[in-house]
Amino acid sequence: VPGERARAIVDPTGCGDAFRAALLYGLAQGWPIEQAARLGNRIGAIKIATRGGQNWSLDPDTPA
Repeated sequence: VPGERARAIVDPTGCGDAFRAALLYGLAQGWPIEQAARLGNRIGAIKIATRGGQNWSLDPDTPA
């Protein structure tokens, strides 16, 4: 699964946790592993653009 380009690289703290949470969410929803991994890549890219481990949020309209 190709990576997702981040809009900025600010702080990697929590990126692995964000990726893993998104991957597991997708798998729990019954998604194919590739789709779940794409979501993990997207969430990791969103997180790395924000300083701090939990100082980011998602737009509910972000496509999965």
